[in-house]
This record gives sequence, structure tokens and C-alpha cells, in this order.
Amino acid sequence: MKKLIFCIILFYLFIYKTYGQSTLVFNYDNCGNRINKKFTSSGPSKPTIIYNNNNLISSSGQVYQWYFNYNLVDGGNNQTFNITQNGVYNVQVNNGGCLSPISDSFVTLHYIFTGNGNWTIDSNWKFYYRPPTTLLNNFEVIIDPLVNGMCFLNEPLFLLNGSKLVVQPGKKLELRK
Repeated sequence: MKKLIFCIILFYLFIYKTYGQSTLVFNYDNCGNRINKKFTSSGPSKPTIIYNNNNLISSSGQVYQWYFNYNLVDGGNNQTFNITQNGVYNVQVNNGGCLSPISDSFVTLHYIFTGNGNWTIDSNWKFYYRPPTTLLNNFEVIIDPLVNGMCFLNEPLFLLNGSKLVVQPGKKLELRK
């Protein structure tokens, strides 16, 4: 009996350590005979995504799989994923063969000024994707011109509630008519 209890404890500790929160339940009849056992494992929790310098970073896991616009990204298997275009990003982690739920969507709705000079020149924008004159809720414009560069805002820009205009530290934005 001691050997059985010792094995059960070792098995439980192995499962707990390997797969996270786990439960091992034994049911007994009135005579003390084991009638069934049940093992459940919660697996990895849903990952979270944070944004940092044009990269998305997943919460920790062992293996990662990124999705763009709900399609699997071939080669998207690192904790950090470089954004190449606006869209919907998700990630799923795999810990020891157990899959997490897919993360909440991270929607990139930002425009990044990376050139030097006029706002209205498309080539000054990352992906040649210039923002509209009215920036909707949850959209963001990031001003990050070339070294020693400057962005000249030379057209009207209307920011609706919840939208942002962010000038990176040490960078310059000049308003012109």
C-alpha cells in the first residue's frame, strides 16, 4: 500500500510539474475498492500579446504559433513576432504537447512615419500606408522619422475619441499649413 501511495504521489507531482495545474481523482465504492480515476489538466493558459517597437511579444510558452488574419504564419514560431503589415494577429502556445487557447486578437491599426519630410508623401510611411485625414477610434499614428529627420504635418488631421498621435522620444513633428 505504501508503494502504491508513493507511486501515485510521484505520478501526480510529475503531471503537475509538466503540465501545470492538474487534478488526479480516485473514486472508491463503500468497500474501499477503487472504481475509477479521473485525470484533468488545465493546460497552458491563454497567452497575452504586448507591442514593443514594431514587435509583438507573447507571454511565455515552450513552442509558439503565430496567426495573421486568422491564418497560420509559416515560420511564425518564436516568442517575438515582427509586424510587417496592418491586420489581426493571434498566437497559441504549446507546452509539453498541451495547446493553449488562441490569444485574444491584437489588431494593428497604426500608421508609422519612418521617412523624412512631408506627411503627404506615401514613401515616408511604413508599407507606403498613409493614414486618412480622420483617424478613427483605436487607430494610432506613430511618428518615428529617420535619424535627424522630421515629419512635417502639412494637411489637416482629425483625431476621433480613442485615437492617438504618438511622437517617439527624440523625434520631431512640425505642424505646417
